Amino acid sequence: MGSKIGDNGFDEFPFADTMGALSSAFAACAMIYFTFAAAGSIQDTLENDAEELATFELDQEVAEADAKAKKYGAAYDKVVIWGNVPFLIKMILISSAYLMLSCCYLLVIFGPLCFEDYDLMYTISENLGGDWKNLVLPLGRTALNLFAVSILSLLIFRSWAKSETTKALDLSIPDEEKPLKGSEVKNYV
Repeated sequence: MGSKIGDNGFDEFPFADTMGALSSAFAACAMIYFTFAAAGSIQDTLENDAEELATFELDQEVAEADAKAKKYGAAYDKVVIWGNVPFLIKMILISSAYLMLSCCYLLVIFGPLCFEDYDLMYTISENLGGDWKNLVLPLGRTALNLFAVSILSLLIFRSWAKSETTKALDLSIPDEEKPLKGSEVKNYV
């Protein structure tokens, strides 16, 4: 509504942009407040009702899954120590970081050269020549391609790390996985 021009050549709704900004700010404040309120309630319950929480019997399947996840996490942490990562995987990870930085710099510094100006009241047929892909300019395509290659590189690293973690767990001597007790739950919160 903020970009709608009246018959007199002026904004038809001059207050619309201001109201939109105020509404967004109010929504952000409300979300932050409720997030902290929920976290505070959880912390309060964990501190004040610890004895009662410790008496609850945990679901055996959940406790076993937590024990497996803890064991997997410890193995994963050992696998991804920088000294244990092969040179090629290190280069993939470093190139991913550089590609992501390049993408961010292109979008921040040259933002207007990356995307066509487009407003809520615009139409594709009138403002983009009938093709929605005209919204992204050539420099924007370059930035988005850098982002895509960066994500692909991260997926390669993640796949390698998962594979190596699985190998490490298969080679390790299985020890008894003890389910968590009720009093140990607060360590995961």
